[in-house]
Amino acid sequence: ELIAHYISGSDEVVITSQKITQDERNTIRKVSQSLIGYEIIAESLKEILIKNIFDAEKFPIIQTVEKMFAIAKSMFDDAIKALTQNNKTLASDVIDRDFEINKLQLAITRQFYALIRGRVYDEEVGLNQADLSYYENVAAQLERIADHAAKIAHVAVNDDKKSGSSVSLRLKNIAKKILPLLEYSEEMTLKLDKNLAHKVLDKNPSIERTISLDRDVKSLKEMIVIDSLDRLRGYVMNIAEITIDQSVTKQEKWNYGEAK
Repeated sequence: ELIAHYISGSDEVVITSQKITQDERNTIRKVSQSLIGYEIIAESLKEILIKNIFDAEKFPIIQTVEKMFAIAKSMFDDAIKALTQNNKTLASDVIDRDFEINKLQLAITRQFYALIRGRVYDEEVGLNQADLSYYENVAAQLERIADHAAKIAHVAVNDDKKSGSSVSLRLKNIAKKILPLLEYSEEMTLKLDKNLAHKVLDKNPSIERTISLDRDVKSLKEMIVIDSLDRLRGYVMNIAEITIDQSVTKQEKWNYGEAK
């Protein structure tokens, strides 16, 4: 409910009950901390008041997406490293970073809904509706990518091996082929590079074949890692497709303007 109100653009939320328990207060605080701009202003036995201090003009969308790319890349790199080196501390840190990327994604989604509902204007956000829709979509893909980095990190945390790695060399090689896709997706997004997006899509059949060859692994942990790497591939391909769509749309709009 609280997240839904945040995304919908509510600037004030009042939570009431005959008695708000300590567990409920802890949950409300935890959720509020995951929402950029939402602050608990007042509390009583029966009521909690949350207000928004979020300033649309001070939240740069493109730079935020760039930050999300940096976090997602570091999460996946470190998740694989934690798994291969049996580093539970690093794995736990990866899981913690997922919280930050979720916050950024929800903030972008809030901006998007605020714009399409007329609560803020293009000039305040710095983007028109079509452009913000593109970045909101990219942010959603990055949030899912981060989820799968965290999933791999959970495997590393729960690995009961005392030393070494439970991940085979061939999975490390798969990771080496797939992880660079994040670098390409960041570049094509920030430059809106249609040609690079096509190059990324062209790599897809080869990577899919490589992954399919390892579907017969016996270890559950390896299966989880393969699945998460495959999901990363799929989300990057989604970013490539919407980048091409956005590039063509902007070009057609420019051509139409020139023709007029």
